[in-house]
Amino acid sequence: HLVLGTLHTNSCPESVDRIVDAYPSEEQKQIRIMLAGSLRAVVSQTLAPRASGKGRVAIHEIMLATPAIRNLIRESKSHQLHSVIDTSRGQGMQTMETAIEKALKQNLITKEEAENVRIKVGITSYNLVG
Repeated sequence: HLVLGTLHTNSCPESVDRIVDAYPSEEQKQIRIMLAGSLRAVVSQTLAPRASGKGRVAIHEIMLATPAIRNLIRESKSHQLHSVIDTSRGQGMQTMETAIEKALKQNLITKEEAENVRIKVGITSYNLVG
């Protein structure tokens, strides 16, 4: 089965927590186990104005359900998901910060807009690129 859903969150780990938190606390452990077993990927997206002034560019955080990700979800360690996403670039994962940096390097967004996106999604520490 293919199920697509949308949530108003700023990151992949936040999306996982939002799904789990929708259930009563006494059911959350079982929900985490079920989610870890069935999840394939989470993509978190924000839109930023293009540097050209014409249109917007999508900035994506990508989390794939690898064994490490599944284990962290099962064990209620969502706070560690970002670290695994960051160190799993070779497997196709990408943090929001990496996506912002790529958009900056490709001159798709301005430095000012990159900062606005960081603030919007709650990124507090980063390396400026460009």
